Amino acid sequence: MFFRRSELVDRLTDDEKRVMDNFLRRMKQLGALVADPGIRGGYRFPNLLHALYFWMESQRTSE
Repeated sequence: MFFRRSELVDRLTDDEKRVMDNFLRRMKQLGALVADPGIRGGYRFPNLLHALYFWMESQRTSE
């Protein structure tokens, strides 16, 4: 499971955009995300349970 930074930017508010890079950096430090060298601006989840959790949370909050 992967995503591009640009895909996130399109979905965020201006306030969220200001802190997004710090969030991505911290998630990489924690090991929840890794940069995907095959995709420019891409990230992937090394553990698919992390991806599942974020997807489930996004579904819950969008209802």
